[in-house]
Amino acid sequence: MPTTKKTPASKAAPQTNTSTKFTAAEQAREELTADTLWPQFKGKVVASACRLYKKGKLKTADDISAMLNPLQNELRDAIGIATGIAGSDIRDKLITLIVNDCSLSKASFIMQQVAGISISAEEAKSIILAHQEEFTDWYTASLKDRYYPLVFLHKNYVVIPVGEEHPNTVGHSYMYTALGITEDGMREVISFHMDPPLNHNGHYIALLRQLTARGLPAPLLITGKYEEDFFCQTQLKEFFPQSYFIPNRKDTAAKVSKEVPAQIGRRQEYKNIIKSIYNSHTLEQFDKEFDFDEDYWWYSLDGLNDTLREVFCPEVAKALVNTPDGLRKLMFENPPFGKEVERIEPILMQSGVYDVTQLSILMHQYYEQVLRKEWQRTVSSWSRLNGDLQAFAQAMQ
Repeated sequence: MPTTKKTPASKAAPQTNTSTKFTAAEQAREELTADTLWPQFKGKVVASACRLYKKGKLKTADDISAMLNPLQNELRDAIGIATGIAGSDIRDKLITLIVNDCSLSKASFIMQQVAGISISAEEAKSIILAHQEEFTDWYTASLKDRYYPLVFLHKNYVVIPVGEEHPNTVGHSYMYTALGITEDGMREVISFHMDPPLNHNGHYIALLRQLTARGLPAPLLITGKYEEDFFCQTQLKEFFPQSYFIPNRKDTAAKVSKEVPAQIGRRQEYKNIIKSIYNSHTLEQFDKEFDFDEDYWWYSLDGLNDTLREVFCPEVAKALVNTPDGLRKLMFENPPFGKEVERIEPILMQSGVYDVTQLSILMHQYYEQVLRKEWQRTVSSWSRLNGDLQAFAQAMQ
């Protein structure tokens, strides 16, 4: 659990004089003038004014002001289009700004400057909650007719304030996401579950319980980040008895390598062994990777061999060796969700929203407004991967 490092009094930053603090407009102006595009923009405006002056269309400073004043509205409209808030109502404007990586305060400032709309904290809360019914309908919809042969379980670690009444206190909220690939090769967010701050007892159970309650058919293959407190076949089988789970290779190597003492200096060699385990295509080859002599350096690491044996139990080993290379790369090494989903973490952290319900609504809006647009194409080489899926299913019968 991250802790806040206290700054010694002798090294504390000097107190800022309140009279020197920027207002929101002044701060925005400072940021604008620091941008490399500003000199170009300013130069073009001055050059245009000079040309109009030479033609006799501008004679005094008042004439220049009369020319520039109408441009303010033009610029506001341009900013509105650039930020995606033009042509939408007040609710959509605020939500769109937040899911596109604006804090609540920054979004309110932009709306004030661009649209002339002032929004209080209470109004912002009501705007977010106005989308609750839409979110609830999606979150509780039946999944009986939705089949995802491949599912990736993703865990985001998000630090958010506990609440408005304790603004200087932080709590640790976990967001568990079930991401699926349909039979047509399209990526979708199946569902997600967000634990309230300071609640550490979920461990994916709430999410999987919700998925089974909504009737999600058992996926063929499931992968995700290695979690020692949940990702083992015995617990997963309670929810999806007909599915096969194999942890993500890179995360497994990173997680378990922490048990390798730094002084050994062979962590890279260890990661290569993990890679060899994942590259096994027969059970004999798989077992050979665990056949260590007593003199071998790995053998001396108490419990490490046993830990891996628990993770790669016989059922996981069978599923792994029967997975075609295309599916291995897609599911266990480079899942086609990582970068897009990772972007939601800073958005939720910087949103200025405290309530888990409101954060869930924002997550849903992020999916609807951002991810759905990005996931319009099928996964690359899906026709070949479809054949791999059928081959895997036959091999596991």
